Amino acid sequence: MEVEYEVRGGGVGVITLNAPERRNAFTVGMARSWRELVDRLEGEIEGADAESAPRALVLRGRGLSFCAGGDLSMLSDIAESERLEENARTLTSLYSSFLSIRRLGIPVVAALHGHCVGGGAGIAVGCADVRVCAKDTKLRFNFLRELGITPGMGTTKTLPDLLTKAHATKLLLQLPSQDVTPEELCHLGLVVKVAEDRDSAFEEALGVAAELARANPVATRSMIRTLRSSRDQLDRLEEVLMEEGRLQAQAFASPESRKVFKRIRSRMLQGVQPKSKL
Repeated sequence: MEVEYEVRGGGVGVITLNAPERRNAFTVGMARSWRELVDRLEGEIEGADAESAPRALVLRGRGLSFCAGGDLSMLSDIAESERLEENARTLTSLYSSFLSIRRLGIPVVAALHGHCVGGGAGIAVGCADVRVCAKDTKLRFNFLRELGITPGMGTTKTLPDLLTKAHATKLLLQLPSQDVTPEELCHLGLVVKVAEDRDSAFEEALGVAAELARANPVATRSMIRTLRSSRDQLDRLEEVLMEEGRLQAQAFASPESRKVFKRIRSRMLQGVQPKSKL
C-alpha cells in the first residue's frame, strides 16, 4: 500500500508515504488511499470508541525522501492534455484529499528528510501542525521557476498562514533559487528541531507526538480545531484549492510549461531521473 498506517503506544498513530522507488511522489491513487485513511480515522476519533483512537499523528516518508511532489508521469499527462476543466478538477481533488487531514481534531507532527519539494513541501506545511527535519532535508517550492506553473497544495494560503506574507512570497518565488536549509527552516519557525538523520528525525517526531498525546485530549482537540479554523475557515481553504487547481491547469497548458514537461518526458523515456517535481 502506498499509504500505510500503524498504531504506536501512547495514543500515537503513524502515517507513512510508501512509494520509495519514486521518492514518495504522489499520484491520484495515493491521494485516494490517503483520503480513505483520513475518513476512517475521523470515524474512530468521532465515534463511540474514541478512547482507543489516536490522539496524535506522525507523518513520514519511507526511503530516502519525505515526498518529492507530484509524480512526473501524472504531471506530464496533465501538461499534454487539452481538457482544462478535467485537469483543474483532478488537481483540486489531489490537494483536497491530502489536506483533508486538517479535519481531524488531533495534532500532526511531520518528520521531514531528503526531498521535500513542491506539493511535498505543501504536504509538510499544510498537513502538519509541527515539523521536525533531518539535516539532509531539501525543501523548496519549485512550482514557478522550475516547472512554470502556479503553486498548489494550498500553499498560497497555508504558507502565509504560518509565516509573514513577505517570507511566504519569497519562498514561493524561490528567492533565492536553492533549497531552504534546515537551519533556515528552524529560523523561520517552520520546524521545531533539526535532527542528525532521518531515523533521528522520526524518533524526535514520535517523542513530540507522544508528549502531545499525553495532554488532556478534550483540551488538545479544542485547541487544534480552534487554531485550524481561525487560520483556515475550511470553506475558504476549499475555495483556495479550487482556484489553485484552475490556475494550475491553465499554466500547465501554456507553451512554456509544456516545453518543460516535454523535456521531462524525454528524459524519463531515456531513463534519466529528472530532479524537479511538483
